[in-house]
Amino acid sequence: MRLGLPPRLHAIAEQVLAGRPMADVGTDHALLPAALVRTGWVPSAIAMDVANGPLKNAKTTLEGLEHSVDVRQSDGLNELSPGEVATICICGMGGATMAGILERGRDVWMNADRLVLQPQGMPERVRQLMLDSGWDSVLAVVVEDRQKLFTIEAWESVPAIAGWSELDQRWGRLIRSRPSLLFLKALDRERKQL
Repeated sequence: MRLGLPPRLHAIAEQVLAGRPMADVGTDHALLPAALVRTGWVPSAIAMDVANGPLKNAKTTLEGLEHSVDVRQSDGLNELSPGEVATICICGMGGATMAGILERGRDVWMNADRLVLQPQGMPERVRQLMLDSGWDSVLAVVVEDRQKLFTIEAWESVPAIAGWSELDQRWGRLIRSRPSLLFLKALDRERKQL
């Protein structure tokens, strides 16, 4: 899929379910939903943000796509209805903020088919919330963008959750089971900080 997105957003886009509506929470410039709709990866999208500035940026990015992308001012998932989209992306915000959005919007995301999450810090809190809700990570990748490393995980409701160790909670079970060079780079960076 050629989207013309920066590496982090491209990796997020690749985890969105194809052919079905998606929502981008904390959309900022709405680059993700714009690219997914323009390429036909999804038929429609909802771009949501809590602040006026990002919503103004989103509307500029989405000029000509108004028929396919709905822009909504929303605190987290408040303005999204259960079952309205198949994939919900919540990326690029702190883990505590993300966990709060997930806790408050449980009735919405529990009716989605997939969540794509990329917390900036405190991933253990987000992972524990997902595991406690009966969801497991089905896809995971570490990407480098602007000399920073990001872990992106797709989550789905599953009949039985695989065992997660304490280290899995910290780094991600799938990331640890198939370590990439970028994961090893992340480990090395943390070792140097210690």
